[in-house]
Amino acid sequence: MARMHPEDIEVLENATAGEKKVFRFLHEAARPDKDLIAWYEPTIGSSGAEPDFILYGNSLGLLVLEVKDREPSKLHKN
Repeated sequence: MARMHPEDIEVLENATAGEKKVFRFLHEAARPDKDLIAWYEPTIGSSGAEPDFILYGNSLGLLVLEVKDREPSKLHKN
């Protein structure tokens, strides 16, 4: 599992259901654990941007994830 910062987001009111699912996935599936670190909603630079997740690994580099929670019924088909 990846090292997560914070260690848990289940109790955070602002965390969406999709973010919680991605958090659990990263926590449980990201391997090898000693190489991967994940941050939830870190503040980046002076702009104050807050992506949902940043994942860092020695061989991976940086991966920035933005989770979009969409209900299938809310999507429009053209």
